[in-house]
Amino acid sequence: PSLQRLRQQVKQLTKVAPSSLGEHAGNGLFATKNIKAGTIVGLYPAHALGYELVAPPTDDSDEMQDLSMFIAGSNEDELYFQANPHGNSPYLHATDQPLFQRQSLLSSLFDESKDEMTPPLYLDVNPN
Repeated sequence: PSLQRLRQQVKQLTKVAPSSLGEHAGNGLFATKNIKAGTIVGLYPAHALGYELVAPPTDDSDEMQDLSMFIAGSNEDELYFQANPHGNSPYLHATDQPLFQRQSLLSSLFDESKDEMTPPLYLDVNPN
């Protein structure tokens, strides 16, 4: 019964409409009324968690180093994301962008005093 109630709540509190970020962004989910802070509005399916990190070339190579990584939920998801990089995903959701006004979960791994920028953490969805 609680999942059914949550589905009903999503329908009552939100609507899908063209993104305010522009035509290139597709559709977004928008509140239809004020929602109390901390309210769980719905569930977001995620099949991969990862980050994108590109480093300068080493002495041995002239090419940028791709140090990105992801963890997939299953072998099927792993194969899907290897064949479909997250950069092309219409479902990609960065969880630690400045608009969320919170520190990245990865920030403790990088030293900002050494100009090490924290890469964005993302969730992605396998549409299959």
